[in-house]
Amino acid sequence: MAGIVDAATLKRSEKVFKVFDLNDDKMISNEELAVVFLSAASHRMGYRIKTEQLEALVQKFKLGTGAEISFQDFLKVIPGNTTDFTVEDHRKASVRNKFSEAEENKTYLRGIFNQYDADGNGFIDHNEATTILKSFGFEEKEIDKLIKDHDTNNDGKLDYEEFISFWGHTH
Repeated sequence: MAGIVDAATLKRSEKVFKVFDLNDDKMISNEELAVVFLSAASHRMGYRIKTEQLEALVQKFKLGTGAEISFQDFLKVIPGNTTDFTVEDHRKASVRNKFSEAEENKTYLRGIFNQYDADGNGFIDHNEATTILKSFGFEEKEIDKLIKDHDTNNDGKLDYEEFISFWGHTH
């Protein structure tokens, strides 16, 4: 294999592989492979793969018409493991992944905030925070301290930005 796959890349690659192994036969047909590279690899792994690059990879790894590819072969041709992509391609993909992960985290945290903002007023008050933290086993004294520590404008409630800091200290 051209590169070493770290655990996170392996896990992400397994997910991508399973999504496109449509008949669950542990093989991806040539058509499925094209979908993997043109959509999953470019969007899920941060790469923007041109058709010409895909065609070159298919030729290089002798993935002719009707060929299938195992997961091990898939690992050989993913952008992070093949020498067919430049350092700049890898750098850009890494940046795209970081932004994508940050967006996913923001969406997740916004959902959590909205879930615990029981009255929907855009703030989490002491009662709402208490409900959250008691469900995680916090004692009243700990809850008071956490709220006080993260209520930076001292208005007695947590706005979204304060909640992000608060949530990070409770999990």
